[in-house]
Amino acid sequence: MKNVTLSFDDALLERGREYARRQNLSFNAFVRDLVDQRTRPQSEWLEDFFRLADELNASSEGQVWTRDELNRS
Repeated sequence: MKNVTLSFDDALLERGREYARRQNLSFNAFVRDLVDQRTRPQSEWLEDFFRLADELNASSEGQVWTRDELNRS
């Protein structure tokens, strides 16, 4: 694995480190995951999404939403 040097302003670096801590990741792993997610072809991303959705076995239990309800802030 190659090493790279990145520059972040102090506030951004601290927010990134804090986020990584909350996710139980090193900052390095967090940045690696972001680059991977942003550069992966869309078809792979969609396959991963649907695979995860299938694994979760979640159910709306018959609940149906309107477009307006889904787009409410």
